[in-house]
Amino acid sequence: MTKWSDLPNFPFTPLILTMIPLMTNLDLQDASPVSVLNKLKNRPVLFIHNKGDDLIPYSESEKMVQKYPESFSIWITDGEGHVESYKQNSEEYVKRVDEFFGTALK
Repeated sequence: MTKWSDLPNFPFTPLILTMIPLMTNLDLQDASPVSVLNKLKNRPVLFIHNKGDDLIPYSESEKMVQKYPESFSIWITDGEGHVESYKQNSEEYVKRVDEFFGTALK
């Protein structure tokens, strides 16, 4: 949670992770990007993942791309950390995303 807010990890992350299921009737353990890939199979998707992601290995994005390689593509950055690709590669990030949308929206 601290990636997306300035709140300290404790007590807020455990509190939020406890409250979300109670408020929404959702099981967060069921949240899985892989489970929705079939719904996206005919849409272009660009996965961007840091090679040095310390929370989710980039191989997880590679697995998702392999499921529908005709629609999905991937850019593995040489950066470190989770959701840090833009911060560490902002110029190339903008260029690649712009190219992706330019191609995808034709």
